[in-house]
Amino acid sequence: MAEKYDELKKAYEAAKVIIENCQTEIKANERAIGQTTGVIDEGVKEIGLRVQKLKDQGAKGADLDDFIKDPEVKKMVASIEQFLGSIDKALKKVDVVHKAAKVKGIAAVNNIKKDLQDEIKTRKKALTTKLGTGNKSLPDMEKLLAAITKYQDEAAFLGVDIFVVEDIEEHRRKFLKDVKAEIAKSKDLRLTAEQQLLDEQALNERNLAKNIGLAKTALTNAQSSFEAAKSALTKKDASTLKKEQESVTKALTQVKAIESIFTRAFKDEWIKSKIADSSIKGKIEQASKGVTQLRQAIEVIDLKVKAMDL
Repeated sequence: MAEKYDELKKAYEAAKVIIENCQTEIKANERAIGQTTGVIDEGVKEIGLRVQKLKDQGAKGADLDDFIKDPEVKKMVASIEQFLGSIDKALKKVDVVHKAAKVKGIAAVNNIKKDLQDEIKTRKKALTTKLGTGNKSLPDMEKLLAAITKYQDEAAFLGVDIFVVEDIEEHRRKFLKDVKAEIAKSKDLRLTAEQQLLDEQALNERNLAKNIGLAKTALTNAQSSFEAAKSALTKKDASTLKKEQESVTKALTQVKAIESIFTRAFKDEWIKSKIADSSIKGKIEQASKGVTQLRQAIEVIDLKVKAMDL
């Protein structure tokens, strides 16, 4: 009966080697693809820089097709296509290794485990079998079963079992998406005066503090006008009440104007890309939220003041 144990143990060790070799191949493949995609990412940035130069010369467009006729852009894209080709080869190679490992490694270990379970169950039921005769290898089989069960929870086994080979088309789609995003970062040659103002106001740290200060002052003025309006209402002073109501409306208009700077900025692709790369991104986002909260507070005051009537 020891022959059965030896047979299963040998098969298990052989399957483990196949699985672990596949895991090694998967990791090597990930490193190689990671390095290659890093090169592609740099190539995408180079395309963006070239597109900016073309836009500085008057070219317009939002997609790669709009600039592909440029010899330099065309050459860059051709180079990236070669790198994508190498990724495709690497994916096909690891796919072949993985498919073999799923059958000769993963499935083999699962089958060996089932055979062990069946064999152990059969031997335990055999009333005529005694330890030291026909059942001498039973403890070894139980140890092997425990080892296999443990191995099925280990990184090598799980890594190969759940591994899914990437689709080269996903890499191609990512490349095109990244290029489009990089082109969106490039700025057209002729900017409107409003666009230039938006750039300045959305990205300039000094102006952020200034705008927050103006919005806070507007809230303070609105609060003061609210108190003055309540006093005018008590005194039945219609003229003063109207004046304070107009003052609150003015404060609200001021804050809405400041808030609109952020609203338009976050809708503009070029400005959004600059904000994303900015060292003060957090301050810009915080300023935007702060102005919105101030506007909401003044709106509440505005509604209360407008409800006052003589």
